[in-house]
Amino acid sequence: MNFLSLEGERSFSFTLKGNNKLRALEEELRGSELFSPLIYDEMRTEIRAIPFGDYLKRYIYVNSSLSGHFREVPVKEYRQILMDTFRENGVPATIEKSKTRLATVTGRWLEQYKVGRETVLLLGFGLGMMEEEVDSFLTDALHDHAMHPDDPLEGICRYCYAHRYGWEKMQQLLAEYRKGPEDLEERIRGSQPEKRLQSQRVMREDLELLFQAEKEPAAVRKTREWFRKLYDAVCEKMVLESSGSLQRPVSQADVERVFCPPVPKDRYGNLRMALQTGVKRELSDKRFTRLHQHLLLSGKKEPERYDLLTLGFYLQTGAEMIQDTAKRTEQFRNYMNPILEECSYGPVYEADPYECCLLIALSSPDLMETYNNVMEMAVDGQENNP
Repeated sequence: MNFLSLEGERSFSFTLKGNNKLRALEEELRGSELFSPLIYDEMRTEIRAIPFGDYLKRYIYVNSSLSGHFREVPVKEYRQILMDTFRENGVPATIEKSKTRLATVTGRWLEQYKVGRETVLLLGFGLGMMEEEVDSFLTDALHDHAMHPDDPLEGICRYCYAHRYGWEKMQQLLAEYRKGPEDLEERIRGSQPEKRLQSQRVMREDLELLFQAEKEPAAVRKTREWFRKLYDAVCEKMVLESSGSLQRPVSQADVERVFCPPVPKDRYGNLRMALQTGVKRELSDKRFTRLHQHLLLSGKKEPERYDLLTLGFYLQTGAEMIQDTAKRTEQFRNYMNPILEECSYGPVYEADPYECCLLIALSSPDLMETYNNVMEMAVDGQENNP
């Protein structure tokens, strides 16, 4: 593959384009009283989640020096580059042995909205990615954690990317790991030529580290811990802002009323779950309903970056809120980015529709009113707002 200059690569940056869009919206909204309608309308028509297939096409485009707009290059051309590169690097269609054809999966990847983590790991070997590039796909394209060094498969893959080892070495390491820690040193010595003592030592040390790894990835545990910290901070803030009217522990229904007060309820008192098709994908898993809270607090569902961002957004509101909107946005980033980094997520991401929505809402006079109104419109579907 050929590589573009840094300047050329930046011209295809979703992050920079998202940031430019955010700045344009902030300028348009300056002095306006129509924050909620405009934000909702932008989410419905302009600010859409970027499909995984576009991230993959962009990567191939940048590293193959193709011409024209990357979305206008025929899919069959991307597909052929994928297949040729995978075959050149000796990488199959799946991580585990199967009869799946490479021609089938490559076409599917280029069209899919989202893929699993293992697909990204496989692409890392198939396209000869660096460790940082694989992490970028996981955090930006999947909005997920970076590679888990304490997960056996991901730890081995990460080790191979960092040392520029290919698919064959990864398979060898994984096979040795699966045999268990017994007689590891003898197995490593027997599987490597005597002249590669340094490789034997590094491989042995890496596998020994993996055998000591915890069953639960640290990033998942950290995310859960930060979710509880932020959730408790939200409950404390609600008590303080109630001016003494809340004499009991904060309930999940109380939190729901903070994040979804205007959303219509059915006759049983439950929020209407149906969202308009224009924003369903962007908002469906991000509303702090009682059900969503119950699943997170009971451990039936793991919290994600969006949960941390939503809670962190609420903690920026109130009487002590900075009046300068630019400084307010900077404060939000400075508050959230270290938390996201500790949980192995990428920083606040302007190219993501929900995160862009939060960032724009930070420029409004009343943050939670703007947020709540957008959520209400997403249910009612006010399609004709200006």
